Amino acid sequence: MPMLKLHSFSQHIAVYFALPPVKPRTAFSRRDQTILLALAIVFQALYLLIIPLGIECDAAMYFNYAKSILGVEGGAYTYHRPPGYPVFLIVTGQFLFDSFVITVMVQALMGVLAPLLVYRSLVPMHRVTALACSGAFIISGIPFAAAKLMLATQLYMFLVVATIYAFSRYYFTNEPRFIYLTVFVSLAAMFTRWEAVFLLAFATVAMFVIGRKTSRHLRYVLTGFVVVMLTLSSWSFIRSV
Repeated sequence: MPMLKLHSFSQHIAVYFALPPVKPRTAFSRRDQTILLALAIVFQALYLLIIPLGIECDAAMYFNYAKSILGVEGGAYTYHRPPGYPVFLIVTGQFLFDSFVITVMVQALMGVLAPLLVYRSLVPMHRVTALACSGAFIISGIPFAAAKLMLATQLYMFLVVATIYAFSRYYFTNEPRFIYLTVFVSLAAMFTRWEAVFLLAFATVAMFVIGRKTSRHLRYVLTGFVVVMLTLSSWSFIRSV
C-alpha cells in the first residue's frame, strides 16, 4: 500500500512538471540563414588564416587547471576561476590527442553559428533588423577574432549569444521548454566566466515576470532556479574540500 501511494505521488509530480505538447513553430527564412552562414564561414576562414595561435599566461593557467581536474602531473588548481573552459579543453581533446586542432575547430564553429543565433533572436521582431544586426556582428569580427586563442573568450561569447537566443525563443513562442534552455546555457556561461551571473540573474527575473500569470511556467522557472542553487552549492562544496 505505501508503495502504491508513493507511485501515485510520483505520477502526480511528473504530470505537474510535464512539458506541454510542442506547438507548430514559425519557420526561419532558409535564404537569409544561408547567406549569413556563407558570410560567417568566409570571415571565420580569413581570421583563421590571419590570426596566429594565441597562447599566453592565462592560456597556460587554463591548461594547468584542466590538468588538475584530470589529476595529471603538473596541474594547478585556480580557486578564483570557474571550471568551464578547462573542462572545454578536456572535452575537445587537448589531452587525449595532444593537439589544439579540435579546440580551434570547435571555437571556429561557434564563431560561424553565433551570427545565426543573433538573426534567430531578432527576426521575430523585424526581419530586416535581424539581418542588419547579424551582418554588423559578422563585419565587427567579434565572433571570429578569438577562435585561435586558448582563452575562455570565444566560448563565453557563444554562450552569451546562445542565452539571448534561448530567452528570445521563450519570449516570442511562450514555450516553457526554453526556460530550461535559458537557465542551462546561462549557467554554462557563468561557469565559464563568473560575471555571467548577472546575465543568469537577469534572465531568471525576466522569465519570472513573463511567466508570473501562468502557474505552469512559474513551476519551470522555480525548478530552474533550484537547479542553479544546487549546482552552485555543489560546486562550492567540491571546491572547499
